[in-house]
Amino acid sequence: MVGLVIGIARFAWESAYPPVLCGEEEHDRRPAVIKDVHYLHFGMLLFAVVVVTTVVVSLLTPPIDDKHVSFLVAAILSNKTFFCFDHFTVIYKCMLWICDRPEKLSSL
Repeated sequence: MVGLVIGIARFAWESAYPPVLCGEEEHDRRPAVIKDVHYLHFGMLLFAVVVVTTVVVSLLTPPIDDKHVSFLVAAILSNKTFFCFDHFTVIYKCMLWICDRPEKLSSL
């Protein structure tokens, strides 16, 4: 959201000034941030701001409980442990039961 807000602000700020005609650069009244910073360089700066913001927010917030993350990572699914997790627990228990007892598959 930080990158979106900064990007929209830059877009609105740049759109508020009329384009400068060739040969009239001395009458350019746009701020230096708009006039001198190329949009690709602004994109790199914006990327850096978003990365720093993401890292800071991630470090300042408490981690998510394992019961909320259990079905988001495939490595946890391949492990034989699982966490109580609504209807997914029933599906996962059935999957484990079938994988541990393939001979019982025909009785389903």
